[in-house]
Amino acid sequence: MKPHPDLYLTALKRHHLRPDKCIVVEDSERGLASAVAAGLACPIVLSEWAKDGDFHGARKVLENVSCVPEEVLKWASERR
Repeated sequence: MKPHPDLYLTALKRHHLRPDKCIVVEDSERGLASAVAAGLACPIVLSEWAKDGDFHGARKVLENVSCVPEEVLKWASERR
C-alpha cells in the first residue's frame, strides 16, 4: 500500500522497465512518496482535497489534469 513503493517496483520488474525511463502522475502526498521511493519522476495534479499538500520532491505541481500531456512530453524530450 502507498506510500510503500512495492506496487511501482513490482510493475517495473514485471515489465522489465527502468525507473529513469518511466514517469508516473499522482494526485496525493502518499502517491508522490510511493513514486519517489521507487525512483520514478512524478508530477502532481492538484485536486480539491490535496491542494494544500506538501509536494516536495514532485517533478512539478500541475494545476489540473489538462496539463499532464505537455508535462509528459517535456519529460520525454529531456530523456533523448
